[in-house]
Formats: sequence, C-alpha cells, structure tokens
Amino acid sequence: MENKAPIQTVNVNKRQMQAWEYCVRIPIGLLGLASIIGGLLLCLTIIGILPGIGMMLTGGLLVMPAFLVGHPVSCPFCANETKLNIYKHDKAGECSSCKNNFPVKWPK
Repeated sequence: MENKAPIQTVNVNKRQMQAWEYCVRIPIGLLGLASIIGGLLLCLTIIGILPGIGMMLTGGLLVMPAFLVGHPVSCPFCANETKLNIYKHDKAGECSSCKNNFPVKWPK
C-alpha cells in the first residue's frame, strides 16, 4: 500500500470587498435590475414581447457579475490560486488548473 499524504482542508477567511468594487458592482447591478423590470413591462404588450425578452436577458447578464464575487484560495495540491464563489459556500472546491477537489471550511 502507498502512504498518501493527508488531505488538507482549506480555511477561507472572510473577504472584505474594496470600495472600488462597491462603486462598480452596485451601479451595474442596479442597471441590470432596471433592465429586467423594463423588460417585464415591455412583455405586457404584444409588440414589446421580443424586445422585452432581449432586455431581460441583457439585464440578467448585467446582474450576474455584480453578485458573483470570487474569493481567491490557494490549492493544497498544486499551490495555484483559484477562485471560489463566496455566496455558494460549497463544502468542496475544485482547482482550475489541476482539477483536484479539496475540502473548504468557511467562517461562521
């Protein structure tokens, strides 16, 4: 039998967003939400259904990056930096370079 190294748990510290991130993410998120609401209002009319669908999709594409914040973590296998979504709080992360899974411990 081989002696395998024990699996290391990655402890994630709470990430503080910088002021410039708030200045960029909040207006983009509000613009996306306004596009979604405007698209819904356009869909209430027969003529506005197709432009409304396009406007809602565009608004959704603007909202997603505003709320998906990546937290940089170092992979215990290859020491490469990968990003985890801070809103999902998964129990396991996957390294983007070596494709290995590693356990993640989030703060309470």
